Amino acid sequence: IEQFFLNFTGPRPDKNFACVDNNTIFDNAGHGIHFSGSEGLLIRGNNVYNNEGCGISIAKPAEITIQDNSVCRNNSSGVCIEIGCAANVSGNGIYGNRKHGIIVSGKGLIKENDVFCNAMSGVELRGPGDPYITRNRIQSTDNYEIEERRVGKGVDLGGR
Repeated sequence: IEQFFLNFTGPRPDKNFACVDNNTIFDNAGHGIHFSGSEGLLIRGNNVYNNEGCGISIAKPAEITIQDNSVCRNNSSGVCIEIGCAANVSGNGIYGNRKHGIIVSGKGLIKENDVFCNAMSGVELRGPGDPYITRNRIQSTDNYEIEERRVGKGVDLGGR
């Protein structure tokens, strides 16, 4: 889908769960997928690349699953999860982004992702959230694999 931007901005009265499944989203002036609603969301099986913002940006508190996506070559970070969000991020390929692979400011589970060749950290932790990070394959060429840049309770790296 060329020049296509998905922007969810609030709850819909007829539904409490949305799904973005099996799309190709690229070459957008902003984020590839941007969610700022309060309902649940499943983002699965998408190819998200070459966007000016983040590949996938979650901006407001919600229960989110980001699963089995390819998120690459975006001009910002691959996946951005803001404060208050509880995200399950699993089975994704996140690579070649100009900033971080994953930025986590919220809670949730980050597991079994391939995060490599991003210009900055593979995973950057910000804000007060306490994500559980386990069984990922993280390689960063220019910075840290996991970087903690926050004052918070701590993080469980899953036995690392």
